[in-house]
Amino acid sequence: MDHSAQDLAFLEDLSHAGEAVTLPVRQFDGSVEKVLAAQVVQWPFARESEPYLSVDADGSGECNQYAEPAALAFADQLVAHAERIRCEVGKLGGARA
Repeated sequence: MDHSAQDLAFLEDLSHAGEAVTLPVRQFDGSVEKVLAAQVVQWPFARESEPYLSVDADGSGECNQYAEPAALAFADQLVAHAERIRCEVGKLGGARA
């Protein structure tokens, strides 16, 4: 990857980021908000140079960083949450008034 076009003051400012994956959620007004943006990020020349999963839960730009074990636990929590949502959806057929 060619970084020559970037204006970097220090080598430590160089970072790599993968493509973000997001969950599109339709809002009441019809707009779509992308939440749970996640991407792999690495600052190869920084003191802590290990790659991590960066997660922006609400689109605010504030990200939490997860090393691999924590990232896998987070992914497992997402799967469990999706299963609970499926259970709630299953109740819709019997919830007619």
